[in-house]
Amino acid sequence: MRKLFVVMIALMAAVIYSPKVLGQENPLSYSKVVQAEGLSADEIFSRARAWVATTFNSANDVTQLAENNMIVLKAMQQFDYKLNGLTGSDNRVNYTFTVECRDGRYRVSISNMYLTSRITTAVYNPDIQPMDFGVLTEAPANTRPAGMSTNSTKKQCEKIWIAAKMYMETFVLNMVDSLSSAVDSATTEEDW
Repeated sequence: MRKLFVVMIALMAAVIYSPKVLGQENPLSYSKVVQAEGLSADEIFSRARAWVATTFNSANDVTQLAENNMIVLKAMQQFDYKLNGLTGSDNRVNYTFTVECRDGRYRVSISNMYLTSRITTAVYNPDIQPMDFGVLTEAPANTRPAGMSTNSTKKQCEKIWIAAKMYMETFVLNMVDSLSSAVDSATTEEDW
């Protein structure tokens, strides 16, 4: 009876104090409505398409949809992160970028930010496989990505997760500002 009581207490403690299961957190996403006074939805759409063509290396490859005043892109952003000394990480974040146009305004949304990372060293090692962190969420860290190598530590994974979230936050704001400038500046350039 005493053993049963100890086991029940241990199980209750494990349930109460267990960390959240990864994936239960809210995925990171960004959405902003930008005012474009005096512009029709078609004008905004046309300027946004021109921005896509000049911003992305291969606009046709990333464009999934560009019709009915809506643009959907599936793109990838790559960034390096120095972990320590000669060790770093080569990171890729795949994401969905959406622009929805209406008369006088448009909405920009970035979602489905999916992180993969590969630990890099000064000497190339083909045995190091990429780690699949999954969708970036509000979780403070993901220390157990799929494909985590024995050379990787939880601390390295935590640093990569935090760096990716910070990098994408800056990247998203820069993309929205760039698109906003392109939509706004097109009005002044028409009078050449």
